[in-house]
Amino acid sequence: MKSRASLTSTRTARHSFPGLVRTGAHCPVAGFWRPQGRADAKQVFVSEGSLMPAIDGRPVVWILSSGQGRGPAASDSEAGR
Repeated sequence: MKSRASLTSTRTARHSFPGLVRTGAHCPVAGFWRPQGRADAKQVFVSEGSLMPAIDGRPVVWILSSGQGRGPAASDSEAGR
């Protein structure tokens, strides 16, 4: 039988990630991510649990721009575009 994590530990784990995630890792929180050190690249929306993508076939480190409960609302920043 599977063991279940308590709600408290799930919330703690979700909000305690370092904010940097590598290509191929599972996304810790849904939101708009941007590649570290690539000012020319667009932000990408990644759903929680999805694999973080590569850019031009190369692995990158992703930084959370805005996500659920963090930072400015994504709809506000994208509304003017």
